[in-house]
Amino acid sequence: MAQPLPEFLRSLGKEEIKPGGAYATRTALSRLGLQSKQRLLVVGPGAWHTAIYTALMFRVQATALLASADDIKPCDDAQLARRLSGEVGSVTSLPFEAQAFDAALVEAELSYLEPAKQALALLELQRVLKPRARIALHELAWRQAP
Repeated sequence: MAQPLPEFLRSLGKEEIKPGGAYATRTALSRLGLQSKQRLLVVGPGAWHTAIYTALMFRVQATALLASADDIKPCDDAQLARRLSGEVGSVTSLPFEAQAFDAALVEAELSYLEPAKQALALLELQRVLKPRARIALHELAWRQAP
């Protein structure tokens, strides 16, 4: 019987995985068609750093979903800091109001969840996104169980 994805990755020595790295992140962000002052939700490993990059490069209001408040690092640039926020929570129970975001970037997060929780996470993302919002999913997928 195949191991669930997180255990399989741990057996390879992986603590976290973000396939495609920064190149894939930049590509996903460019395809979202972000406009200045829109609200973007960032979910996944390194969400705080991705939120900083996105707020800086696209001038959006970027909110990172974090596993712990310790993941928030100080930002010395006051203007940039005004466009950043971080909230501790889970992708299966997002701590945000309905229709709060214009777009979402989800990276290497859903692949760590069991199928039922993946479906719950997608419903939560749908709940917090505005109508006609955009979402970029940058996830690991297997053609066959590992």
